[in-house]
Amino acid sequence: MAAGNLLVDNDAILESSKLTTKHRKALEHVKCREAEAQKQVERIRKLYATGKPMYPRSAMLDAARQIKLGSPKITIRGWDDDVQEYEYLMPHERKDSRQRWRPILYWEPFQNMVKECLLMGHTPRPLKICYHSDSPHGTPEPTATIEELKETFKMRASAWRETAMAHKLRSQLQAMSTLPTKIVGFGLGSPSHSMLYDDGTKDDAPVCGIFAQHAAVVMIAEILKQKNGKAPVVLCQDPAYTENDKELLESNGIMTIESPMGFLEVDQSSVVITVSPNVPVKQIIADDRDFWPAALICNKIYSAEHEAKMYKRRDAYFTDPNGDRVRNMVQEAYSHCLLPSSNEFGGLPIEVYTRKVNALI
Repeated sequence: MAAGNLLVDNDAILESSKLTTKHRKALEHVKCREAEAQKQVERIRKLYATGKPMYPRSAMLDAARQIKLGSPKITIRGWDDDVQEYEYLMPHERKDSRQRWRPILYWEPFQNMVKECLLMGHTPRPLKICYHSDSPHGTPEPTATIEELKETFKMRASAWRETAMAHKLRSQLQAMSTLPTKIVGFGLGSPSHSMLYDDGTKDDAPVCGIFAQHAAVVMIAEILKQKNGKAPVVLCQDPAYTENDKELLESNGIMTIESPMGFLEVDQSSVVITVSPNVPVKQIIADDRDFWPAALICNKIYSAEHEAKMYKRRDAYFTDPNGDRVRNMVQEAYSHCLLPSSNEFGGLPIEVYTRKVNALI
């Protein structure tokens, strides 16, 4: 139920003569909290409309520096210019050294910020510190050898290259008027971990998807090399990569990069590829128009009306939602083409967005 509806209901309840003084005071308190939450929502909507970056590059870089140095306290300047302080170690970890957690940078989508305002009643922060366990309980360790990974990649990549999606993507990138010199992939998954679910079939979705997405990166690199006469810089960022994953990708010309450095590499010379990532990649990329990429390959970006219907059906891409800034970016600066559906990409609607020449700064 929306906060506005809650306010109407509470007004009706407060008018009831059957309420005790205690209940009336409790409902008045709830009403005040809801009114304050609505003010917070209006405030962040206005801030969002100004175009002020939610995820400033300087803040990301500074937070990453503090994490790398192991600073006891990590400070991040907020969207509304306040400074938030985080402990490097979680309180229980300081008491129990057996727990292994580490601070990581976390990006809150704008939609989640609105929900946080309404539900929690406090000011949300688009850029914050969360804590990640290096040894999550119940997660099996990958067992595939590097030789098995290379063989599987060769087989899956070869199969994907013959798909209609691969052929259409190739033709779209070959027709680009710009000459990108860099590729940056986000959240494409761990090949090693995907092998845990390999049932040996040709259409095994978890394995196909992760290997096919990296195969797409390799194919894009080949296209850009043909267009530019020299090999592009190829980077992929995913915290799930294992050492074997890194060796596999390096053998195919892909350099892995730690979070958040991949986002700092995106600029007008880049082709970005991301498929249903667990962070709001599109919102981070759209955040600052000075760094909009030359091309973006991602889940289809729907209109606000269509996306609202998807959320009601609970089948939207909750981990990488769009938002007005993302839609404004592609409407203003990009041509787009829906790629043919592919089982290797989970049958998801994937589009390629290429920068219009007159939209380049």
